[in-house]
Formats: sequence, C-alpha cells, structure tokens
Amino acid sequence: MFTKLKSIALGATVATGAFLVPSFADAQEQHTVESGDTLYLIGQDYGVTVDEMVEANTQLPNPDLIYPNDTVIVPVTSVTTNESTVTEDVEKTTQTNTDVTASELVLLERLVHAEAWGQPVEGKKAVVDVVLNRVESDEFPNSIEGVVHQSGQFTPVATGAIHEYTPSDKTRDAVQSALNTDSRVGNSLYFYNPATATNRWLDSLETVTVIGDHTFKK
Repeated sequence: MFTKLKSIALGATVATGAFLVPSFADAQEQHTVESGDTLYLIGQDYGVTVDEMVEANTQLPNPDLIYPNDTVIVPVTSVTTNESTVTEDVEKTTQTNTDVTASELVLLERLVHAEAWGQPVEGKKAVVDVVLNRVESDEFPNSIEGVVHQSGQFTPVATGAIHEYTPSDKTRDAVQSALNTDSRVGNSLYFYNPATATNRWLDSLETVTVIGDHTFKK
C-alpha cells in the first residue's frame, strides 16, 4: 500500500498571483493517434491550440485527416506569467509507482478521469499530485484509498460518478507519469474550478498555480 512519502525541499520557480500564459519551448513530443483523435482533441489534452497543432504538423497533407497509429507532433508548452515570477522553496515529492497497489492505481485513474476530464495532461497529473500530497499530510488519511474516499472531499466520489466511466489511455498514461515525476503543484492540498465552484471557502487559501480550468491551493 502507498503510505507516507519522503520529501525534499528544492528551490523552484513558481508563478503565484499572476495570470498564466502558455509559451512554447524549443521542444516537442510525439503522439500516436488513436481512434477518434483529431488535432483539436489532441491539442486539448496537451493544452495547445489546434492552430499550434497544425503549424507543428506541416508533414500532414490534410490536417483534418489523421488515422490511428499515425504519429503527430505536439509542441511542448512551458508556463510563464504576465507578472514577474517569484522563487520559493517548494517542497517537491519524490514519487514512485512501485509503492502503489493495483487497486490504488485503478482508483487514481478513475478519480483523475472524473475530476480532470477535458483538462490538459499536466492538469490530470496535478490531480494525482494533490492526492499524494494529502497522503503525506497529517491533515488527511495516510493512504490513497483513504484520501480518495474521505467524506466530502471529491464530488465524483460522493455522487458515484467515479465508477461510471472507463478511464482513457491518455488518463492512465498521465497517472503513471505523475507517479514517477516530481509534483507540478508544490505542496498543494486542494484544487477547484473557480468558474463553477459553489462553495467559495477555497478562495481564501493561497494559490500555488493554475493549470487548465483548475486552481491549486494550499
């Protein structure tokens, strides 16, 4: 069972209190097309626009026609702000999926699918980060199952929606990646969509970062 994690304090640059704007780095990823994919949908998963996807894939004779097992290029984005960034000591968690049981992995995949459907890949990973941060925190249960099923914490769990859909391969890949990389959200313990939230108490907490539609708080 996954229990409390060891962590180390690392100096990191974190944008706080600023509007986040994606900017493109000199890097790219390759994505293997699955049935039902379009450049628009692939871009949505990675947090880039369809125009940027088209520009990156000039090798395609017709960007409206892509087929399963084709390989397309995804321009990698980095996050900057329209205000100066600040350097903080952010506690980053070293994570490894060897500590996660098969049932915990399935639970994480279902939670991420339900909570972060339509969010970019980094946003999906960030939901995993919050769960793992809670496992490590003394304020929450000390297991993934305990955190996910804690009363009043995750709406899809309370409504049963977490069990209604099968996670996509992209969601599963995002969860695996999150378990093997440092946290994207520092020591955030909460996330929400400010545009749709009905309970505003999270507004008063410190914002760590914003990814997609979700704001991450501590």
